[in-house]
Amino acid sequence: MILDGRELEDGSVLDCEVCVIGAGAAGITVARRLMAEGRRVILVSGGGRERDPDMQALYAASMSGLGTWQPRRLRLRQHGGSTNHWSGFCLPLEPEDFAARAWIPNSGWPLEYADMLPYYRRAQLDVELAEMVYGPAEVAEATGDAPLDVEGGAIASVTYQFSPPSRFATVYDDELEASSSPTLLHAHVTQLVLNEGHERVVRAECAVLSGPRFTIEAGRFVLACGGIDNPRLLLASNAQIPEGIGNAHDLVGRFFMEHPHFYRGAVWVAPTDLDTRFYRLRRATLDHPDGEGRSISMQGALALSASVREREGLAGFAATVGGRDFDDVEVAPLPPDRTLTLLGHHEEVQLWALDCRVEQTPDPESRVTLAGGPDALGIPQADVSWQIRDRDMETLARGLELIGAELGARRLGRLWRSVDAEGRFDWQLEVGGHHMGTTRMAARREDGVVDADCKVFGTENLYVAGSSVFVTGGHANPTLTLVALAERLADHLLERPYEPPSEREEEP
Repeated sequence: MILDGRELEDGSVLDCEVCVIGAGAAGITVARRLMAEGRRVILVSGGGRERDPDMQALYAASMSGLGTWQPRRLRLRQHGGSTNHWSGFCLPLEPEDFAARAWIPNSGWPLEYADMLPYYRRAQLDVELAEMVYGPAEVAEATGDAPLDVEGGAIASVTYQFSPPSRFATVYDDELEASSSPTLLHAHVTQLVLNEGHERVVRAECAVLSGPRFTIEAGRFVLACGGIDNPRLLLASNAQIPEGIGNAHDLVGRFFMEHPHFYRGAVWVAPTDLDTRFYRLRRATLDHPDGEGRSISMQGALALSASVREREGLAGFAATVGGRDFDDVEVAPLPPDRTLTLLGHHEEVQLWALDCRVEQTPDPESRVTLAGGPDALGIPQADVSWQIRDRDMETLARGLELIGAELGARRLGRLWRSVDAEGRFDWQLEVGGHHMGTTRMAARREDGVVDADCKVFGTENLYVAGSSVFVTGGHANPTLTLVALAERLADHLLERPYEPPSEREEEP
């Protein structure tokens, strides 16, 4: 059932087995899986069905580091969360992304790609896709369009699938409405309260803007509020532990990562007879478990091969032909005549503007903290100190150099990129709205906030869902991976026995 939190009585005490805080892609995925198995769940949705400026104001935050974006603009305090403005890009992380890479400090997940593969397959269906077809050979077979023949070189061809995109609150509205477990709209958790020993959460204090205050008691709690508000709520729950919950080693909020973007940051100048369809948006019919094929939008991208990344000590990098509307893509900034002459063509060329994105490597000084002044609910606002290592920006410049050299050597074109008056790569930093890493996963509590099951170290019944648990982010958009992790977390919770309220330890 879907209820309006504004209609609760002030002082109400609600009870459930699992309280899921946050109703974006991660929270809805966990909640609906548990609901389907008959578990008693309360899903707390911090917004209504429509956008509300008063709700959106709760996401106001300061930026003390790189200030290239407004936190409230890139997140939606609305039922369904940021899936309501998601563009649908889907791509799994690569096997190498989960491994410890000697040239990337603080890398290495306590999971392997093989651990994630069955959950990626489920996540594909959650976002209304079909089978996992991402490898160049598989994509070529499915679409009939071949990637560049660059085997063994610097270039790797990868493929994005596009969700419709799925607006989770809309797609799963009937399912949530039909459940006997409530979804509470316009409800916000303001504080997590621990028991006397500080090893369990016993309740969540909740509020509605200009409305009632109430309490949710549960056997287990799942925090799914995004890469900024997950650490914000943990840090703000400091009435019993001054440093906040899960923060014994000062790691909550650290390692904030984004995907630095350079939109239309280069131009691929290609011969007219070169088949570039693999790298342009097209439809393909893929198998689906329901037995019927599904027509899926797909697009290839130019990435760096794993071997060259290791050899050069680079992070992840990928470049797509800019935009999803290709009517105007070829109207790109014309490169200098010298570049066209080098290509051997003067007018008969294809011009493809490239959107470039790089992996941001983990940096403990890039972090989310509490900024002081409370919001309308009384929660301290967040401050985002976004820091990017120089080496990550070097990956962008070097990645384009390597791809350009490979294209030229194989007579597949040239890359033109903008340079400043001194010949240095001239880039304009943009963001993707991908907030990752602030409650990172680790094998040991000294190295992270949650374990491999997404449980907060030192708190036996508190879990975190979403991209805040990412250790590294690769170059892939995070939604598919965070939904896969939510599926994995749901399995873990379902494996644990039901815990009746009467058997819980009460707060003193």
